[in-house]
Amino acid sequence: MALLLVSGADEVDLMVYKLDDDWDNDPRVSRAGTAAFGLYSRCGMWVARQLTDGFVPSEIAAGYGTTEWAAKLVAVGLWERTEGGFMMPDYLIRNDTAETARRKRKQAAARQERWRQNRAAREQQETRDERVSNASRNAAPSPPLKGKGAAAKRAAAPPHPFDDDGDGNCTRCRLPESNKRMHR
Repeated sequence: MALLLVSGADEVDLMVYKLDDDWDNDPRVSRAGTAAFGLYSRCGMWVARQLTDGFVPSEIAAGYGTTEWAAKLVAVGLWERTEGGFMMPDYLIRNDTAETARRKRKQAAARQERWRQNRAAREQQETRDERVSNASRNAAPSPPLKGKGAAAKRAAAPPHPFDDDGDGNCTRCRLPESNKRMHR
């Protein structure tokens, strides 16, 4: 199964036009010829984008190809003449109906909106955590370090709370939770 993907103006408005990957070996396609099959494919993408369930208006067909190519598609059975244009009888065998496509688009939009809201909430939480961390670090100065290794300890990154990324490492410093010097 070959998919022709055409994205719309919005990321959610993804249109998929499905063609069998062996479609070029169909005798009707061979008899119609390459140019007519190009018209068939372009009109199929238009149909999928506009959700017409296989209907191609005459003006769209004329804009994408010649009347000779359209006549070849009708003659070999890839299209059927209908009032105002043509029907693609094989379209709904591989492609969703307009109703199904609208439902899937609506579900995808809702899923993407939930993801955006969750991401915004995570970013707000991270900002709050960072402010709390900065406030606690700036609230009381640490006593001066003395003795062996004091310079190295001063140069070490300031401690922060462990923020698990799901694989046992901190999302901020990538160190494991067991690194007590970094996670306080």
